[in-house]
Amino acid sequence: MIFDELSHWPDYQYIPRVGVVLKLMCALDINGIPADGLVFLDGAVRISRIFVHTKPAQQGQYEAHQKYMDIHLTLQGTEVIHVAPVHGLSAVSAFDTEKDIGFYQGDPLAAVTVTKGHFLACYPQDAHKVCVCKYKPETVEKLIVKVRLD
Repeated sequence: MIFDELSHWPDYQYIPRVGVVLKLMCALDINGIPADGLVFLDGAVRISRIFVHTKPAQQGQYEAHQKYMDIHLTLQGTEVIHVAPVHGLSAVSAFDTEKDIGFYQGDPLAAVTVTKGHFLACYPQDAHKVCVCKYKPETVEKLIVKVRLD
């Protein structure tokens, strides 16, 4: 897991794919992202701009991936993302290898408050529960970047 301000992207330039993707995110015209997202680096990176409505933590569940890293960048609003090691959670259902997603339940190891200009990068071992409200539900505008790690 990496949590930081996007403006600090040069600190991560030596991590395979991460530095390149963070630099790309800095240069993006956010308003130019089409509804179906953008794809870069021969399909290894997919960027989507979405609006989510946050909710109390008990209404969500963790998700994790095996082939992709998720980078969450908040554009407007405040979102809390709960993070826990996958191996410490209970699977809700069988992992869907075709969609590269599994769902889990359990207690968080960390609750990260992601505000405008900050990002949270979750590796495959980092299960994450997104769209958690800080104090009360709100609409959050964010980018989700899927980075293939193989």
